[in-house]
Amino acid sequence: MSERFLGEGDLLDRNGALADSGYAFSQVRKYDRTAIKSRRLRIKEWDYYCFGDSRYAVALTVADNSYMSLGSVSLLDFSRLGYITESKIGLLSKGKLGMPSDCGRGSVKFAKGGAEISFDTDADGKRELRCVFEKFRKKDTFECEITLEPYVGDNITVAVPFAKPRQFYYNTKVNCLRDPNPNSRCRFRSVPRNTSSITAAAVWIGVAACGRIRTDGIGRRCRATWMGIRSD
Repeated sequence: MSERFLGEGDLLDRNGALADSGYAFSQVRKYDRTAIKSRRLRIKEWDYYCFGDSRYAVALTVADNSYMSLGSVSLLDFSRLGYITESKIGLLSKGKLGMPSDCGRGSVKFAKGGAEISFDTDADGKRELRCVFEKFRKKDTFECEITLEPYVGDNITVAVPFAKPRQFYYNTKVNCLRDPNPNSRCRFRSVPRNTSSITAAAVWIGVAACGRIRTDGIGRRCRATWMGIRSD
């Protein structure tokens, strides 16, 4: 990818290829799932949030990978160097989750088998995250409700091409999101290494990542790089 600064415009051209590649400090390119000219099962979309304090962090993921949907919760315990991840998977979502086209606004909800995860973002960038995950670690219920607001104006957005013209990776990362509400809550009864009951309520610092990718094939192995993903 050349080190070009992206201007405003559509992400894809009339042929479904990236109109331009590069980076920006806001989501200046307009993403439209219907503009992708390829098999729909090769489109992968996800929204990811990670927030925490000095003791714990929580990561929430909602993904629509076309051939499957995903709702995932990860709980990290920094003091004990442990973590738990639980996920639910649905089949052949094919865009039915309706992932927002703009990382800065919109709503998405995943519900499957006792797990519900929702992200709601208003026009000012305030984000309401909610999660109820029953039988977390096969016995407990994990609950989370938190508000995150922008702390700085800039984010990092990248549009990365692949070797084939209609393959691309488009990602926005929003750092330094803050929780202004002292009543936000994350409640869980089992944390890594069998720690006793804990209720965490703190001023959280968070990050959001919204990714959209069209790759060659389904479930093909990928290797992460600093500013994107490339398929092997």
